[in-house]
Amino acid sequence: MNFADFLSRLSEDYPVPDSYIAENTEIFHVQELSGPRPEPKAPVQNVLYFADTDTCDEAAFSGLSENGLNLVWTGGRKPSVCQNAFVNWAQIETGEPGPILQCIRDILVESCQAQALYISLLQALLSGQNISNVLSDIAEKAESTLVIIDMSGKLLANSVPVRLQNSLWLESVEQGFCPPDFIEHIRDIRRSSGFSNQQGPQIHRCEDEALYYLLSRIIVDNTLFGYVFMIQESPNFAPQYRKFLPLIGRIVADSALRSQDSLTLRSRLQDNTLTDILDGIPAEQAGARIHTSGIHFPDHMCVMVVRPLYYHGKTYLKSTLLPMLTRIFPTSLYVLYHHNAVVVLPQDTALTLTEELSRFQESCGRERLLAGISNPFTNPARLREYYLQAAKACSLSQQMDVKGYIHYYKDLAFYDMMERLSREQRLPQFCHPALAVLREYDQQKGTRLYDTLRAYTMCGFNQNIASEQLFLHRNTMNYRRQKIEDLTGLNFENPDTRFLLQYSFLIDHYLEHSLV
Repeated sequence: MNFADFLSRLSEDYPVPDSYIAENTEIFHVQELSGPRPEPKAPVQNVLYFADTDTCDEAAFSGLSENGLNLVWTGGRKPSVCQNAFVNWAQIETGEPGPILQCIRDILVESCQAQALYISLLQALLSGQNISNVLSDIAEKAESTLVIIDMSGKLLANSVPVRLQNSLWLESVEQGFCPPDFIEHIRDIRRSSGFSNQQGPQIHRCEDEALYYLLSRIIVDNTLFGYVFMIQESPNFAPQYRKFLPLIGRIVADSALRSQDSLTLRSRLQDNTLTDILDGIPAEQAGARIHTSGIHFPDHMCVMVVRPLYYHGKTYLKSTLLPMLTRIFPTSLYVLYHHNAVVVLPQDTALTLTEELSRFQESCGRERLLAGISNPFTNPARLREYYLQAAKACSLSQQMDVKGYIHYYKDLAFYDMMERLSREQRLPQFCHPALAVLREYDQQKGTRLYDTLRAYTMCGFNQNIASEQLFLHRNTMNYRRQKIEDLTGLNFENPDTRFLLQYSFLIDHYLEHSLV
């Protein structure tokens, strides 16, 4: 503990009206000055000298050379040695010297205990031990529960067992996150009054969950990264744990910075939040995590899933695909998930041929990429639902042999519906009977009336376009249409008939490409 920290801690118990710091040296021991010291002697390094000037005269200081002296005193007289510019000194408001000296000793013991905890935490991490094991040891001695969370409310570590009767907490910890109500409680307090580590962790109460907690912030590179909590049903916390919590936060921050810079850590917070939502955490928890983490989503958005047509490994996704997407869509949200790049795009960017989408289309052709885009939505807590749409657009475009690199779920939703129907439902029975009539006739006569009707239907019942697509003369097309009407009794002017034929050929198309 350095001299400045010592004074800050001492001032919590005794007023320090005046002080001076020449060099902020470390202090490990305290020694009381009393009586004369006739032999000149240098002060011992890292020792704090204490004197009561009402009972101790100047002779007590005469034997000390001044350089490197750390001195605190109580009483009505300022020692003359304090006039030296190289002396650290502080005046304690007049009081009983015995209790003051004992307080100083207790402060230094607390500091040694805190340093020992820091070293044990550091050794545990360097040896590969899980920090949760260390938290469990501390929590067992405190008969409490320790939890470390990031800014989104995701649990980074916790003590085991969880000594709480609150069923919501038990369930949430098992799933790896804080209860949404508690996250909102922390957010409300931070917004209204803020948390500070300067005075050490303070006792707070969460009324909704009838819990008391000590809290210490985790600061990484001047950025709020998360919190360390000691949580219990009782407001009685042992004093030493107010010192331990900041040390736990410090070791977490130091460990994080050793492996990643602050920009990477902020990115990891975003990645963790998006990944957990894509994994399917409850909507209430997703909403609370998004709210607390400060991740900004567009008001109207789509999910785009991008994957290589030929998998090149995670290195390609991180070093090539993600940087390319960042250049094309610089303001969008990204995360790598299940061998895909998942991008949250503004609806206008996703659904219109913007310059960005045009550039991306060119990159897809060059890099041999496949992309699926979901329907638009507004609630980011439903991100997983629309991710599944985009991923399904990718897989169905390949299954149905759809040309192009960018595919919209809305164009393939009918096939998704077909895929969801059970095998027992026998999809062919939902097709218009005219299709079976024409197939049988073609097989018997060697004609192509089925293909003619399909082209005519998929061309929007435009006879000219259909004849061009089939490379047929107009008269031939007229003949085939008349033959189809004679065999099936179809009335192409009836809107209901047209609709039945359209969905029937979509079912048929799906069955032709189905893996089932």
